[in-house]
Amino acid sequence: MGIAATRIALEPADEAGRRQALRGFLMSRRARLRPADVGLPETGRRRTPGLRREEVAHLAGLSTEWYTLFEMAKDTGVSQRTIDAVAMALRLTPAEHKHLQLLATGVLPEMPPLQDVDPMLRALLNGYNYGPAMLLNVRMNVVAANALAVTIFGDLAAADGYQGNWLWYLFSHHAMIDEWEAQARELTAIFHGSMCERFKDPEYQELLKRLLETSESFRRFWNERDVSQLDQVPPLALMHPTHGQLRFTMRVLAQPNANNPFYMCFLVPDETTAQSDSFRRLQLEPAEVVH
Repeated sequence: MGIAATRIALEPADEAGRRQALRGFLMSRRARLRPADVGLPETGRRRTPGLRREEVAHLAGLSTEWYTLFEMAKDTGVSQRTIDAVAMALRLTPAEHKHLQLLATGVLPEMPPLQDVDPMLRALLNGYNYGPAMLLNVRMNVVAANALAVTIFGDLAAADGYQGNWLWYLFSHHAMIDEWEAQARELTAIFHGSMCERFKDPEYQELLKRLLETSESFRRFWNERDVSQLDQVPPLALMHPTHGQLRFTMRVLAQPNANNPFYMCFLVPDETTAQSDSFRRLQLEPAEVVH
């Protein structure tokens, strides 16, 4: 399927784009709920799935007219109380609530430069030998990795262009990943959420464009407009061509914030993986990391 054959929900690159993204996000969150999900009775036939605008307005304590203006991104004076009320009415997760806040206000958080890596983070990364560990920036580029991660996934921190991006890696190696769709859908949602904070970043926009052009699955997941956090990713299970069956749970020690632009990700092996001969050999003879 060509890229022109499907409607693509791009992130905002300007004020008009922000308003368009707000409309799309609110409509998608409303469409996923049924009246029974929020304690309302089913009344009459519905031409489209999900809650009606008047039902969301009722739940949020707003007039239907005002909520319609908000959803259509025609109101520029939205208050924090209103954003919170709409988030509660739509049963938004914390990540979705944050996403709505950014889209509704256009106020982006202060983020530090992506290239600055705390030497202590690198030391902590290299000292972890129980499983693979990686430092990702908010674009999901791998900027550092321990020896086990290099051995299993390759030296992504030294790779050129998109090849060093964790999201790109996942879509490029889907054949060896069990339950790939759950992984890909969740990481796309994470990328969607973090991108809203850096929508003016040209590298972000270029990566998004490339993913949309090359992957029909990515386009489908992206258009669902889900947002999430990295510590909610399901376990990563893969049949590695060299090291066999491996299964890890991701633990995120640090999330990006005003003082830290990185995800510190530790992949913890499950008991079967940890006890396997092949994985024990990996722990005893890791590759040399030169970064």
